[in-house]
Amino acid sequence: MKLAVTAAAAATAVFACSPALVAADCGAGLESCGDACYSSQSYTCFDDSTFCPAGYSLCGDACYNPADYSCSGSALVQGGSGVASSTTAAASVAATTTATTTTTSAASSSTAVAAVAASSSSSSASGAYSLADDFSGSSFFDGFTFYTAADPTNGYVTYVDESTAQSDSLISAGDPTTIGVDTTNVYTSSGRPSVRLTSSKSYNAGTVFVVDLAHMPFGCGTWPAVWLVGPNWPAGGEIDIVEGVNVNTNNQMTLHTSPGCTIDTASQSQTGTNLETDCDATANSNSGCGVSDPSTSSYGDGFNNAGGGVFAVEWISTAIKIWRFDRSSIPSDIAGGSAVSPDGWGTPVAHWPLGSTCSASFFSDMQIVIDDTFCGDWAGSAYGTGCTGGSGSTACEYLVANYPTRFTDAYWSINYIRTFSA
Repeated sequence: MKLAVTAAAAATAVFACSPALVAADCGAGLESCGDACYSSQSYTCFDDSTFCPAGYSLCGDACYNPADYSCSGSALVQGGSGVASSTTAAASVAATTTATTTTTSAASSSTAVAAVAASSSSSSASGAYSLADDFSGSSFFDGFTFYTAADPTNGYVTYVDESTAQSDSLISAGDPTTIGVDTTNVYTSSGRPSVRLTSSKSYNAGTVFVVDLAHMPFGCGTWPAVWLVGPNWPAGGEIDIVEGVNVNTNNQMTLHTSPGCTIDTASQSQTGTNLETDCDATANSNSGCGVSDPSTSSYGDGFNNAGGGVFAVEWISTAIKIWRFDRSSIPSDIAGGSAVSPDGWGTPVAHWPLGSTCSASFFSDMQIVIDDTFCGDWAGSAYGTGCTGGSGSTACEYLVANYPTRFTDAYWSINYIRTFSA
């Protein structure tokens, strides 16, 4: 199998092969493309001779994203300007790429494909991730379980099951999907009813998560979050994508880990501001290594009034990065939905390098969590500025218990959550 990298315009690789194998020669879940075995969930085979990442098309010997380019003869066209012939472009960079040739055996070709997949997950040089999961529409809740145990952050909340959430009109699946809290009753002896979801599926490095929100919960006493968490917390790690409390105006993105993970600030490239650099959940009152978004349209009322937006996370073996896009500036590949290329998204808001000061092994088997709790360890202790009735947890819980109509703005409106795999 010969590997050649195309011009930066196409920004992905073409894998050329000569007919030799049949599907029966490949392992379970793989198909044949010439002398290579491949996963049809991640790649598409053209003419039994070349294959491209899923969602990409072939132009000459270049793979390209139809959302960004078109093919004219053997040349890629972007924005009306012709790009050099893909054959010529591939040759122009082939000298910097190691070509690999496999024998026509299922074992060697499967190994080659595995190597390609590993390369994609550890580096975004190829830039291509294909759609893996789409949580949206009427089936949104099918991919999640409803958490009903006590709140581990000591919130004044009662998490309800799916049946109760449905009957009490706390949830509605559709376009968009809404997830809210009780806004009708007084709860002086128990927490206010809310919903906490956990994805049935878990994920590892080599994944991009995209969360499109039209509205997020906001208001005094609230503590909403969209986050990722591994098993046996904090051993499996935690990545907070969207989080804030009370009437905060700036989103806070944070990692929480077992002891031993600190951030290599010299290697960071981000637009956000570091809050802490020690990610240890047992240190600094579990503040983690947080990054604050500089924009007041990144969280709460400002985010909602701006029409919402998109949060995107790239998790690879060498880094975790988070971007936020206003509704008017969502990249075309994210809007397209079939494949994404984070290399084209610019500088992230948050960037945590993984390596010598924080091993990639701190993060594994992570599930998506969506919740909105009240008061508790953070929102309770921070309650006061901008909110009525005093300060601290007691004042926070009094508000949450006795004033249901204060929480009409405490709901998620989710257009979709998608995951993409390398």
